[in-house]
Amino acid sequence: MGKSALVKATAAVTVTPANYAGMTATALDNLIKAQHTQCKALYSKLERNSETLYLALEEMERRFEKQQRYRTDLKPLKAPTWHGYLQSRGVQPAAYRKWKSRRNQAARIKTETSAPVEVNVLASRLVAECESLSKSLATVVESRGGLDPAIAKQLTVALSYAARIADPLCLPPARENLSEDAKAARALRQAGELKKVPLHLRQANELVAQLHRHHKPIHVAKFSIGVEKDGQLCGAAICMRPASRALDDGKTVEVCRLVTDGTDNACSLLYAACAKTAKEMGYSKIQTYLLDSEPGTSLKGAGWVLEKTRCGGTAQGFRKNRPNGHKITAVTFETKQRWVKLLNSAALPKRQLQLAA
Repeated sequence: MGKSALVKATAAVTVTPANYAGMTATALDNLIKAQHTQCKALYSKLERNSETLYLALEEMERRFEKQQRYRTDLKPLKAPTWHGYLQSRGVQPAAYRKWKSRRNQAARIKTETSAPVEVNVLASRLVAECESLSKSLATVVESRGGLDPAIAKQLTVALSYAARIADPLCLPPARENLSEDAKAARALRQAGELKKVPLHLRQANELVAQLHRHHKPIHVAKFSIGVEKDGQLCGAAICMRPASRALDDGKTVEVCRLVTDGTDNACSLLYAACAKTAKEMGYSKIQTYLLDSEPGTSLKGAGWVLEKTRCGGTAQGFRKNRPNGHKITAVTFETKQRWVKLLNSAALPKRQLQLAA
């Protein structure tokens, strides 16, 4: 049966379920073929037209986004927003978003299923190219006296960029077989390293009473940390709630006592250990006070920053009606400096976030 005859035969048949029951198998098969061919052609045309439509809509969306910053040619459309434009043209925004999602997903699948690059072949080619480039670079270095400064700068930038890209390929050096003397020297060095240890408040206070220059032991604390070297305790730090009521917001802790016997780096290690412990406990800020006559080198080494100077200097802690109150000493009237370290900026009030900036 020819194509024209097939079209005439199918056109003469009224599409109702009753006619299907009375048709022969051959006629029904011919009808299916004809309708399938027409539907396939219509679907292909519809798919092409839909792709064209959505690509044009994507470009129009880009122009609407650009309109927020620059003046464009969208004024004659009389559509202030992108969604308003879609609805004025009879296009559902949900259908457009669904098409974009399908298109992005198809592009992602195509990228993931693309043929993988043979990395070893590519690396072999790079080796040959690098060998030739190294020879050219040696020639340039030998004749660098006549090199243009601008070109030399460009070459330096390109080489540094290449070195930065190739940095992940640098493998760690092979571990050498250490001799017995080297192993003994390493063990001795590790034995002499500083080590953090937990301390009871009583132990920390004993060290404060022995070594602190101008403060006495305290009676309450949040936690205390010690540092030892060669098994001997050489420093301690005690943390408690801030002494100033205005700074006691529940998220701040204060290093109120810190003392060492002069061991190198012990102070910085204690300050860093206190900050780390406070952060693990959920505190947002840790602070401490130094005399204005002290440099604060250990705090700088531990990553703390100077927040305020000339704090205190008055006998505000003295209570006349309390014989066991704070005693006035020589350092009571010395001004102090407050050093802080932020541990969790998200939990701090806005007024305290100025320090983080």
